[in-house]
Amino acid sequence: MPADAYATEHIPGAAHYSFDSAYFKSEYIKFDLYPPEVFQKYIRLLGVNNNDQVVIYSRGAASGMMFASRPFWTFKV
Repeated sequence: MPADAYATEHIPGAAHYSFDSAYFKSEYIKFDLYPPEVFQKYIRLLGVNNNDQVVIYSRGAASGMMFASRPFWTFKV
């Protein structure tokens, strides 16, 4: 969800997961993964800790699934 839409449409208590902050653009991949310790620092800044339950959601049909599945997969890695 874009930051401007998040400002008015998010679930109360939600934290905005920014692709621009969570990933970096490498030579061949637009949203490449940071090393786990760097990703963990970002997630901690959002207020997420080891035993927290995380709800990942987005909006839209195809793009919504992509933008919600990428963070899910990243947490699994």
